[in-house]
Amino acid sequence: MHGKTGILIFVCSMAAASLVVSTGAQGQPAKRMAAVPYTWKNVQIVGGGFVDGIIFHPAAKGVRYARTDIGGAYRWNEPAERWEPLLDWLPYEDTNLMGVESIAVDPSDPDRVYLACGMYTNARTPDGAILLSQDRGKTFRRVNVPIKFGGNENGRGNGSAAAAAAARTARSPY
Repeated sequence: MHGKTGILIFVCSMAAASLVVSTGAQGQPAKRMAAVPYTWKNVQIVGGGFVDGIIFHPAAKGVRYARTDIGGAYRWNEPAERWEPLLDWLPYEDTNLMGVESIAVDPSDPDRVYLACGMYTNARTPDGAILLSQDRGKTFRRVNVPIKFGGNENGRGNGSAAAAAAARTARSPY
């Protein structure tokens, strides 16, 4: 009986508290706050992953990218002073590609960036892909490759293995 009485007292006190909160100083209804539109955007994650490396463009000041073991790739936004995710467009079935083993920038074109993507090298994991961008990672062209990348494997912090050649032929789109 004591337990039911305690619960009843608790419920009554909560009801009384909500009545006090919902009324103004002299028993008048409280004014409602005006609705403010909300803009949804990415949450800045301040931990919970491993940044394998930061890649700087050799000629273009401020152009830099970060690669992570399981969290995708990021481009530094100089005016906003924050990292912007580049792979949030990937669907769930391609989460393997959120492991970025390597990033290469084209030394002769700061708009071109190349990502070697794949999280694990075990037999159950799908093959990797090379993601190619001509607009600093705003959009990508995906090229599936018959190998696996180990963005979250041992050695992921040893440095980026990819490099882009400075010279391209006129026939090569990338």
